[in-house]
Amino acid sequence: MKNKIIIIGIFMWILYFVMYPLDAFEASCSGILLWFYQILPALLPYSILSNIVLSSNLLDRVSNPKSGGRIKAISIPEAFVLLCGTLFGFPIGGRMSADLCERGLIETRRAQLLCACANNMSPVFVSTYMLSSVSDAPGLLWPTYTILYGIPIILCIILLASERAQLPKKNLSAYKSNINKAQDGTYEKSASRFHLNMQIIDAGITNSFKTLIRLCGYIVMFSIAAHIIKQFEITGTVGSVCLTGICEITNGIAALEESILPNHIKYILAMAFVSFGGISGIAQTGSVISQTGLSLAAYIRHRLLVSAAVTVCACAYVYLS
Repeated sequence: MKNKIIIIGIFMWILYFVMYPLDAFEASCSGILLWFYQILPALLPYSILSNIVLSSNLLDRVSNPKSGGRIKAISIPEAFVLLCGTLFGFPIGGRMSADLCERGLIETRRAQLLCACANNMSPVFVSTYMLSSVSDAPGLLWPTYTILYGIPIILCIILLASERAQLPKKNLSAYKSNINKAQDGTYEKSASRFHLNMQIIDAGITNSFKTLIRLCGYIVMFSIAAHIIKQFEITGTVGSVCLTGICEITNGIAALEESILPNHIKYILAMAFVSFGGISGIAQTGSVISQTGLSLAAYIRHRLLVSAAVTVCACAYVYLS
């Protein structure tokens, strides 16, 4: 079934390029411009910074049990992933969860939860692109931040606490011991102290561009898919906008801006699109975690939970405020 869907998708792409070559070219240009003017400036500095932190062994140092690097509710590496995923933006949260899981600094099941809850669009993207496209009310900024980032953080902490609470007491002590041993091993293998040099900075820049160029490719692909949806107008105005947003966030928000929907509906739909991440975001996350022990199916389930909670809170804010 999966192979049939892929074959049908490829056939539709080829047919679209043959029938509408100019539209396909414009869709590609649109995707590249969105990436160049919105995504690249918003994510590149933060992606470089997170890569440098990971490569400099700073987290290995502070999370080593001998240095007192664990706190009761959440470990320092977990807190760092949650912070970076919230502040720096998608797909940094997913990538860092996978990287730190591979290093042994985060247990696999907890990394799975972090991957979904910390993989959010950046505040820069939300303030400069999303809100400016769907609403002209300046007072929406902080309520939007509170809903869009507060809900995933709260859910993440609850789920992490629940995951640990489900372990029997015997297994809980073994679980902590295994994590500490893994951290000790990672700590000894990597370096005994924090270090930073030009090679680490160069590698951080190179890896960041690799990640963001991959992101550009997905945005272009799904930008073309969004234009195919527009071309055929298969479900009318609202349906077409929703399908576009589910397909890819930036094109979905652009479709919202062009639609005749009321501003409050645009805002709620934009919050739903951004909190879910779109099929494009799922594909990008899949490429980031494909070589790790993290499950894409579990990521989708957790992301749907986050999106549902954010959308309900956005509706409550719009209709009750």
